[in-house]
Amino acid sequence: MYYPYDEELGIFVQHDTFLDKELMTIHDLSQEDKLINKNWSWDKILRSCFIK
Repeated sequence: MYYPYDEELGIFVQHDTFLDKELMTIHDLSQEDKLINKNWSWDKILRSCFIK
């Protein structure tokens, strides 16, 4: 099994390109965007750090 690990952050990442995404927290989103499943396309969600 392959577990992608980032030495600098000391974490296992979801996949090799996860850290290429713009990393943000839910607090960084505007109030209108917080319901991403209603306000964002699935394509945008899948390309975001909120795919989990």
